[in-house]
Amino acid sequence: MTCETENALVALCIANGIFPNDTRPGPDEDLVESGFIDSMGLLAMQCLIDENYGVSIPAVVFAVELRTINGVARYLDAAAAGTAGHLEQLPSAPRS
Repeated sequence: MTCETENALVALCIANGIFPNDTRPGPDEDLVESGFIDSMGLLAMQCLIDENYGVSIPAVVFAVELRTINGVARYLDAAAAGTAGHLEQLPSAPRS
């Protein structure tokens, strides 16, 4: 389901002006380190997720652990399954 969640999340971010229309981040690309978005963009994305998915991700978790589309999608899938509070159960996204 993560791929579907990734696609829906990217589409939502594009529709709300968080991501530019003509670009798409790689699933494991660090959104901040790559310059794709800044810390304010992460906050906007966090609010958008809360509003559209009903999932409140703690700011520190979002800023430190969920800096990739894949990481956020896995967290949202875990939230839907009722296991989002247990990030240690999620496999770590590869770091470059």
